[in-house]
Amino acid sequence: RKKQWYQRRVRISTTLQTTLKILSTPDNIVTNTDSQDKGKCQEPVICSGVSLHTDPIHPIYSWWDSSSYLGRVGKRVDMTACGFITTSVVTTTSRTRKGDTRSCPGLFTSHVNTASFNVYSVEDMSAVEIRDIKCDVHWIATGYTTCS
Repeated sequence: RKKQWYQRRVRISTTLQTTLKILSTPDNIVTNTDSQDKGKCQEPVICSGVSLHTDPIHPIYSWWDSSSYLGRVGKRVDMTACGFITTSVVTTTSRTRKGDTRSCPGLFTSHVNTASFNVYSVEDMSAVEIRDIKCDVHWIATGYTTCS
C-alpha cells in the first residue's frame, strides 16, 4: 500500500500581534502605571533604526573624536521619531558596508534620553578612521510612548 502525501494550503496573515513586556527602565518605571503622569496612558514600544556613518545634513550625527573618552570616537543617534516619553533601554552594534573586509569597533552607549543617545567605540580609533571604514550604527530601543 502506497503512502499518499497531501498538501495543505496555509493562509499567512500579514498582521503580527505580539506582547511587549518591559521589566524596568532607566527611569525606574516598572509598569505603565508607575509614571509620574498617573493619568497619562502609556504603552510599551520597540523602535529601531540605522544611523549612517556620516550625515551631510546634520554633522552632529556623524562620528567625532571624543573629548570625554580620549582616543575613542563618538556619535549621536537621533530617535526623536520613536516618541518615547521615558528613557529607553538601547542596544547597539556597528557594521560596515557590504564588501568591506575591515571590522567596526564594539560600542557602548551613554547619555540616553527620550530623543537621542551617544555611542562610543570600545577600542581606540579616530573619527577619520571610522568614517573611512564606513561604520553605521544599528540600534534597537524599548520604552514607553503615549497611547495612540
